[in-house]
Amino acid sequence: MTPASTKPAPCQDEAFHAAVSEELQQRLERNVFQTWFQPFARVSLQADGVRLTVRSPFVAEHLSRRYRRQIELAVASVLGHPTAVEVVASEPTGDRAFRATRAAAATDSETPTSDATCRLQEGTAARPSVFAGTPAGEGESAAKTPGECMAPVGGDGTSAPRPRGAPATFAAIRPTSGTSPTSTSSAGQRTVVPQSFAARRSPLPESSGAAVVIRPVHKTVREPRAAPKRSLPRFDDLIFGSCNQLARVALEAVIREPGGRLNPIYLFGPVGVGKTHLLEALYAELQAASPNVRAVLLTAESFANQYISALQDHAIPAFRKRFRTVDVLIVDDIDFLAGKAKSQQEFLHTCVDLLNRGRQIVVSAACKPQLLADFREELITRFQAGLVCPLEPPDEQTRIRFVRKLRQTMPVPLTDDAVHYVAGRFTRNLRELQGAMNYLQAQAQLHPDHRLGRNAVRSLLARLEAESVRCVQLDDIVKAVCARFAVSPEQLRSQRRFRSLSQPRMLAIYLARRLTPAAYSEIGQYFGGRNHSTIIAAEKKVRRWLQESHQLRVGPHALEVRELLEELELELTTGG
Repeated sequence: MTPASTKPAPCQDEAFHAAVSEELQQRLERNVFQTWFQPFARVSLQADGVRLTVRSPFVAEHLSRRYRRQIELAVASVLGHPTAVEVVASEPTGDRAFRATRAAAATDSETPTSDATCRLQEGTAARPSVFAGTPAGEGESAAKTPGECMAPVGGDGTSAPRPRGAPATFAAIRPTSGTSPTSTSSAGQRTVVPQSFAARRSPLPESSGAAVVIRPVHKTVREPRAAPKRSLPRFDDLIFGSCNQLARVALEAVIREPGGRLNPIYLFGPVGVGKTHLLEALYAELQAASPNVRAVLLTAESFANQYISALQDHAIPAFRKRFRTVDVLIVDDIDFLAGKAKSQQEFLHTCVDLLNRGRQIVVSAACKPQLLADFREELITRFQAGLVCPLEPPDEQTRIRFVRKLRQTMPVPLTDDAVHYVAGRFTRNLRELQGAMNYLQAQAQLHPDHRLGRNAVRSLLARLEAESVRCVQLDDIVKAVCARFAVSPEQLRSQRRFRSLSQPRMLAIYLARRLTPAAYSEIGQYFGGRNHSTIIAAEKKVRRWLQESHQLRVGPHALEVRELLEELELELTTGG
């Protein structure tokens, strides 16, 4: 005897199609649903997942690219769990293929009832399909109750209706031992049918007929284990000195009076000077001092990602409600939004709304507001209107205190001479100091009885000291200058003498003489084959600018040459 087919029952296919369509109507705009889904799409439940069949490869590619997330969410809402959705194009016959499939389903639905078929109530109107553009009742029996699909759960063929609007779940019917099989179950057929929402939540009655068993149509995906959250630092856990004292005073004023005169606060500085730690400490202090204050701490990347997700999910009102109803908004690495026009626009409107209602904003970046590249002028001016706090590389006393604190917490058996040596050798940022102390701690565990003095530390850190020296190349200088003045390397090395090119070129030549061992002739050859006298003249010109406190135009702003060179040199030597 040939085994029976395992295709889903027609009633199940229609009910699943209708349930998913209802979910999609709620998740999509009306014109989108009517244009792309209603006349084209057909949803069906397969053995290995869910298939969305459309009339052409173009429609399949468009729906897969633009609306896959909404489709998967709608299917997951109906099934009760995430399921893979495959978007495919139908046969070239188009409408005839859909009509033939639906006609076959209608013919099957009119066969006599058995343990594996769906029974329909008599005397009720047919429910029109939401997706397929067919008249009401086409492909469905005219006796089906709108919003219901009857599935047998007992041996006597009784059925439980699914109420209108209730999401359908799906089960497999298989015959139990010792029963009198019908024409469907005698071949061992397993048919997937919708189960009522109430039946899924409550135990099903046992009988001598068919047993309903929940069978997911996909493999369970194991959720990744969440990483443990680290505790946020407090102000007492940080080291303060002349390099970051202004930032501490400003943030303490925020704790006492959020939304006061110092609003917004803009922290900037190179990498490794403690911007993120200060923002985390501010958030922790706010939670401890004023539990009723609603504060949000996140990175600019997270803000942009959440904004994109809200756009895709049509959840912009919920996104704005989350960020525009807070008392303190703390955003790290705001320069991540450079070049992202839509995200900048949304952040600008968020800032305007918060500032108008007296709410506090604190952001951090790697450079001054006026040096933010590809940023809206409205954002830059609002940052400048608040308090701009520079964070400088740690001074010697701050580094010594930092190393002593690490010596206590690790602990590392360092003498006082060794502490001063470590603090004096790693001067660019605190991350280098922490890495050096981690290395010394690991070395100390190999010799727990020895106390590390200056000579021992010098020997152990010899390799780290060599690796911490950054070798600046001519290409690095050109790249940094071009990024600051928005010109290309080809323009900077060309023979053109426009002021917008000649002034950045002279700064690059000056930095090349200062930060590289290259000779005049080598620098001249690199910058378009110029002779050494031209390079000497450019260097003297920049020195005269420094003496006269000359200013250069950088975009819409005028900056002193000394300030600009310090920024570029710090960026080149620290890699920030």
